[in-house]
Amino acid sequence: MRYCHYPTAPSPDRRRVRTWFEWSCVDSQSVKTRVVEVEFETNPNSPEFTQNVLNAIETTAIGVAEEATIVVSQLKVVTKTPR
Repeated sequence: MRYCHYPTAPSPDRRRVRTWFEWSCVDSQSVKTRVVEVEFETNPNSPEFTQNVLNAIETTAIGVAEEATIVVSQLKVVTKTPR
Protein backbone atom coordinates (compact mmCIF):
# COMPACT_ATOMS: atom_id res chain seq x y z
CA MET A 1 0.00 0.00 0.00
CA ARG A 2 1.32 3.45 -0.94
CA TYR A 3 0.63 6.66 0.97
CA CYS A 4 0.68 10.23 -0.27
CA HIS A 5 0.27 12.98 2.30
CA TYR A 6 -1.36 16.25 1.35
CA PRO A 7 -1.47 18.39 4.52
CA THR A 8 -4.17 21.04 4.63
CA ALA A 9 -4.20 24.45 6.28
CA PRO A 10 -5.09 24.69 9.96
CA SER A 11 -8.76 25.20 10.76
CA PRO A 12 -9.90 28.39 12.54
CA ASP A 13 -9.56 26.74 15.96
CA ARG A 14 -5.91 25.99 15.07
CA ARG A 15 -6.38 22.23 14.85
CA ARG A 16 -4.66 20.54 11.96
CA VAL A 17 -6.28 18.10 9.62
CA ARG A 18 -4.17 15.76 7.50
CA THR A 19 -5.34 13.95 4.41
CA TRP A 20 -3.75 11.31 2.23
CA PHE A 21 -4.64 8.61 -0.24
CA GLU A 22 -4.39 4.88 0.36
CA TRP A 23 -4.40 2.41 -2.50
CA SER A 24 -5.50 -1.17 -2.05
CA CYS A 25 -6.45 -4.05 -4.29
CA VAL A 26 -9.93 -5.56 -4.06
CA ASP A 27 -10.95 -8.33 -6.46
CA SER A 28 -8.01 -7.48 -8.74
CA GLN A 29 -9.08 -3.81 -8.96
CA SER A 30 -7.33 -0.81 -7.46
CA VAL A 31 -9.32 1.08 -4.84
CA LYS A 32 -8.32 4.65 -3.97
CA THR A 33 -9.38 5.81 -0.49
CA ARG A 34 -9.02 9.38 0.77
CA VAL A 35 -8.17 9.30 4.47
CA VAL A 36 -8.91 12.35 6.63
CA GLU A 37 -7.23 12.46 10.04
CA VAL A 38 -9.06 14.64 12.56
CA GLU A 39 -8.57 15.69 16.18
CA PHE A 40 -12.07 14.98 17.45
CA GLU A 41 -14.18 11.97 18.37
CA THR A 42 -15.37 9.88 15.42
CA ASN A 43 -17.06 7.14 17.45
CA PRO A 44 -20.86 7.51 17.03
CA ASN A 45 -21.40 6.08 20.53
CA SER A 46 -19.37 8.84 22.18
CA PRO A 47 -21.15 11.85 23.76
CA GLU A 48 -18.68 14.16 21.95
CA PHE A 49 -19.58 12.73 18.52
CA THR A 50 -21.07 15.24 16.04
CA GLN A 51 -22.58 13.85 12.84
CA ASN A 52 -22.79 17.34 11.29
CA VAL A 53 -18.99 17.64 11.35
CA LEU A 54 -18.54 14.29 9.56
CA ASN A 55 -21.17 15.32 7.01
CA ALA A 56 -19.26 18.56 6.37
CA ILE A 57 -16.01 16.62 5.87
CA GLU A 58 -17.74 14.32 3.39
CA THR A 59 -19.24 17.25 1.47
CA THR A 60 -15.85 18.99 1.34
CA ALA A 61 -14.03 15.85 0.19
CA ILE A 62 -16.56 15.31 -2.60
CA GLY A 63 -16.26 18.96 -3.68
CA VAL A 64 -12.46 18.84 -3.75
CA ALA A 65 -12.48 15.59 -5.73
CA GLU A 66 -14.91 17.00 -8.28
CA GLU A 67 -12.97 20.26 -8.59
CA ALA A 68 -9.66 18.46 -9.08
CA THR A 69 -11.23 15.66 -11.17
CA ILE A 70 -9.89 13.03 -8.79
CA VAL A 71 -11.57 9.65 -8.73
CA VAL A 72 -11.84 8.36 -5.16
CA SER A 73 -13.61 5.11 -4.29
CA GLN A 74 -13.96 5.62 -0.54
CA LEU A 75 -13.65 8.19 2.22
CA LYS A 76 -12.29 7.18 5.62
CA VAL A 77 -12.24 9.57 8.60
CA VAL A 78 -9.86 8.57 11.41
CA THR A 79 -9.05 10.08 14.79
CA LYS A 80 -5.48 11.26 15.25
CA THR A 81 -3.60 8.96 17.56
CA PRO A 82 -1.61 10.60 20.38
CA ARG A 83 2.15 10.54 19.96
